[in-house]
Amino acid sequence: MKKAQANQIFVYVLGLVIIAGIIILGYTMIFSVKKTASDAEIEALKSSLQKEVKDIISEYDNKRTFTKEISSRYTLVCFADTTPEGRNAIMTDPEVNPIVNDSVASGSNNSVFLIDGQIIAFSIKDLRVSPPRYNICYNNTGVINYTLQGKGEYALLITS
Repeated sequence: MKKAQANQIFVYVLGLVIIAGIIILGYTMIFSVKKTASDAEIEALKSSLQKEVKDIISEYDNKRTFTKEISSRYTLVCFADTTPEGRNAIMTDPEVNPIVNDSVASGSNNSVFLIDGQIIAFSIKDLRVSPPRYNICYNNTGVINYTLQGKGEYALLITS
């Protein structure tokens, strides 16, 4: 009788270990899928912005307004001009978001910032932000609207 009870305990322990393994593996897979989806969303945004900038550069003085859906987990979407004039203006402006200011002051070329608990920053080639502020932040309501103007060599994000 005691030998049969020992075998039953072994079966129960093995069953618990298998169930625990499945639960842990399930949570790991869910978080992995969420991370991959988030990374894909960022890459799609980056690619879309780069394409819009590239398309409007050659349309000298033409202005177009774009609407972009942004994940609601980001509270702010900021753009910064990383040219020398832009950097100087941003670093001396006390109203600039501190995250943007730190990035510009460190010499980073990041020009787009998605801000919440975490910060996603990346560079968009040939994007400048109109003076005199050289930066702009939009409160994210799920959608942001912005205007780009072609300047021949770069695209200008209009802030006014």
